[in-house]
Amino acid sequence: MNIQNQLSSEEWNTLVEAPIKAGKAMIFASPSGPIGVVKETMVLLNSVKKATSTPSKSSFLGTVGKQLHDRLSSAKAIGDTLLTELQSVTAPEETREIAIKASKEASAILGKVPPTDALAYKEFIVSTASKVAEAASEEDITGMRGSKVSPTEQALLKDIKGALGVSP
Repeated sequence: MNIQNQLSSEEWNTLVEAPIKAGKAMIFASPSGPIGVVKETMVLLNSVKKATSTPSKSSFLGTVGKQLHDRLSSAKAIGDTLLTELQSVTAPEETREIAIKASKEASAILGKVPPTDALAYKEFIVSTASKVAEAASEEDITGMRGSKVSPTEQALLKDIKGALGVSP
């Protein structure tokens, strides 16, 4: 059974784009300088790559991952896009809200998907966002290396989990 055929193209696009929106929001939540942004971007890309190259218990997640990978055809292209957007984003809150909205929409769409596939998809988004948050250490107010995950990133991860209906 091909789940993709049971969803509208808009629903499918929402599911394919939600992981990137969550990852991008995590990058923008607490920018950790140019090197940190590159590290976080690479973790985001590697998470997508792993979803497409590692055999999954969910063929649905594999299909989502493949389409996501196809859209992000090169690390340089997405990295350049993220860096450009980071420079132009005046309100990281807007990116945050977009990610939470996309996660809520994805969660609603997942009602049409078998529960095991829905769970695998939700775990993929949460795992991706967590890995991005952990990719670069944040600086504290003195400019010293701080924690791996900032309070802003922790709050965003909690909100993404809530939007997806995943226990905190």
